[in-house]
Amino acid sequence: MDDDRFDRADFAMTWDVVLGVIANVAAVATAVVAVIAYGGYRYGISDRRTKLKDKLKAVAADHPNPQTFDLPSVSVLDLMLELRMTEAQVFEAALGDKEIVATSRGGPGDPLARSICFRYVH
Repeated sequence: MDDDRFDRADFAMTWDVVLGVIANVAAVATAVVAVIAYGGYRYGISDRRTKLKDKLKAVAADHPNPQTFDLPSVSVLDLMLELRMTEAQVFEAALGDKEIVATSRGGPGDPLARSICFRYVH
């Protein structure tokens, strides 16, 4: 009759194994979610940079003589309104691209978002 009894030590060891497997699966799932989230983050940055570059290219293309050094520039505030980005997103997209140059216009009393401008150079 003792052979048919359930041994508590075997039961505890079984739960240790099950919980170990669950912990390993959770660790792998966390890593997968982190990679997907990082990919989405990088895609968002790339998408915003592409939108900004396309907008500045369109502004530069509308200029009558694109070979001159006085290419038109667009203020941060205008870019925020047209591209529906925050100020930080505009700066992140613009400063991460070598073909976008920051310029300044306006005086010391002007708001920062109005006085800092970006233009496309190639």
